[in-house]
Amino acid sequence: MSGTIRTFAFLLLLSLTALPHLADARPQGLYTLEKALQHSNWRHRLHAIEQLAQRGDRGARIMLRGLSDQAWQVRRKTGELFAAMGRRAQPFLCQALTHTSPRARLQAAEGLSNAGKPTKKTLRALKRAFKDREPGVRMAVMKVIKQYTPQTFLPLLPTCLEDKYWLARARCADAIGAYKRRAAALIPHLIRQSRHNKEHIRFSVLRALGAIASQPKRSLPALIVGLADTQWRVRWAAATGIGVFRKKARRAVRPLLRAFRDAKRKIRGPAAISLGQIGRRATRALPFIIAPLQKDKTMAHISSKLSSSFQRAMLAFQLRPKEKHLLYLFSLTRAVAEYGKLAVPLLRKRTFRGKGMPRMWLLFCLGRIGPAARRATPQVRRLLTHPKQEVRWIASLVLARIAPRKQSTIRALKRLKADKSEWVQAAAKQALFHAELPYANPKVKRLPQAEQAAAQFLYVMRSKDTSPTLLWQ
Repeated sequence: MSGTIRTFAFLLLLSLTALPHLADARPQGLYTLEKALQHSNWRHRLHAIEQLAQRGDRGARIMLRGLSDQAWQVRRKTGELFAAMGRRAQPFLCQALTHTSPRARLQAAEGLSNAGKPTKKTLRALKRAFKDREPGVRMAVMKVIKQYTPQTFLPLLPTCLEDKYWLARARCADAIGAYKRRAAALIPHLIRQSRHNKEHIRFSVLRALGAIASQPKRSLPALIVGLADTQWRVRWAAATGIGVFRKKARRAVRPLLRAFRDAKRKIRGPAAISLGQIGRRATRALPFIIAPLQKDKTMAHISSKLSSSFQRAMLAFQLRPKEKHLLYLFSLTRAVAEYGKLAVPLLRKRTFRGKGMPRMWLLFCLGRIGPAARRATPQVRRLLTHPKQEVRWIASLVLARIAPRKQSTIRALKRLKADKSEWVQAAAKQALFHAELPYANPKVKRLPQAEQAAAQFLYVMRSKDTSPTLLWQ
């Protein structure tokens, strides 16, 4: 009996000594992982961080130490794991924004940019971080602003445009552009920065002015000056931004015509699109825009591949977009499409050459213009009996675009379904589908291979994208 009492007394004493430790107990393994964060080898610390990410909120609190780790691999991984947690990570990252280490604050701000839409508490923490001494933290905060454009930050952005660090100014201009018309009051501040000696700031400012698309009397002079900049990126931003003002940008026609003669194709394409967006006041530029399309034979080369197997045809499509020349030509077709029916008389005159081969790029332009080019319907319909199958193929698709829901179009396309070329038959099927239901989208992946090419080609003619990559996506 006495032995039993002694055993019970020993167990009682043992439990009493363990009470202080039980009061501060953690779930199994957290203590070990916390100790592993002090290991000299960064790989051990990285492994501990990965394990802590699976231990809920308690593990996340300990994970905060990884944001100030000496090894960049650990810091980056910690930020990625917090971002993967989504909005649940925001309280922890807001806590890290007040850390003494600049590295921790930087990683916390970058983590918040990927941790979902900020809550009200997160926005308050970001406002405080907006005045951080570390430029990287301020720029990471601007990334969050650019993504979610919270209205509470608009009054703070003018002071940010005067930041000592030039890259922070550029990021601030990008963030202002994301607000679009809501940031119209900040246009005077942007115009002052448009004369900065750093090209990155000028580029971001001009792009922001184009995105805001307001107050043309103030914005247009800065954009026109940007067209003559020594750096091509700044000229690109100016040429792209002018077009959004459309008819109000008529004073920019002459500078845009000069930009259309730029040595770089990257400038000529946006300049042509802006001229097309201005419209009637810029019709004198139309012959110059059409001239490169009239001379080029790339579209005829692509269409001629239809006579070979589907794989070879798709190969031709895949290789061509890598060439800057083709991207430039697609931007010109977009410019012609912006003119709309104003371009149709000139296109009709220059596209069709009797019984000879039509100019394929100009035919493609008619398709991009759509129903506004319906006056060209008789000439396009005559191409359905052309001896070359590539002409019949593209003509059937263009006809479906410019004259949908017309009985004459539907009858002509039905006759084309009996064509001797299987590619033309497939194009006729898709063209017929589009002519009867012009706004429907067929499920391209379920179509036979030959019909996929026709459906994708129709999609490109309908889209406003300047890139031809939509053909093979």
